[in-house]
Amino acid sequence: MPSVKYRALFNGVVEELEVEDVDLVGRKFTWYQPNDRSISRIDRALVSDKWREYRGNLSLWALPRDVSDHCPLVWKVDASDWGPKPFHFINFWPENRKFKRVVEEAWRKYGASGWMGFVLKSKVKGLKVDIREWSRLEYVNVDMRLLKLKEEIEGLDGKSKEGLLTNLEGDEW
Repeated sequence: MPSVKYRALFNGVVEELEVEDVDLVGRKFTWYQPNDRSISRIDRALVSDKWREYRGNLSLWALPRDVSDHCPLVWKVDASDWGPKPFHFINFWPENRKFKRVVEEAWRKYGASGWMGFVLKSKVKGLKVDIREWSRLEYVNVDMRLLKLKEEIEGLDGKSKEGLLTNLEGDEW
């Protein structure tokens, strides 16, 4: 069986590197085959004792998946706050005819003077605010549809874990 061979190789590497797999919290599996006929925990995080000593008590949380076949994983380290969420650029924004105008207006609006690094930082910070607001207003229905799809996927994941997923539901995913 190839999976037994690879598992033994993986375990050997883990032992040789003197690292350990961090326990998963939140769900049992991290990957779902598109038709939900196969589920597995293939996403892992390995840490050394030295790293644990440096960072303190930590846990790895598997969040509900959305449109991906993998669940996002989040580190929780001694309840540390890692700060604000990063800005994510959505690839379909530039396809919208209004996007270029939003960027140009925001770039002009957020003027600053002084060191060029400060000017750039100020402009990008303001641009980020304007793009988020524009996207929220422009794609309000997309957010609702995405939320509905996430809820459907979470429901199907729950049924899959309990073995209640019908063949029709499995084929649709």
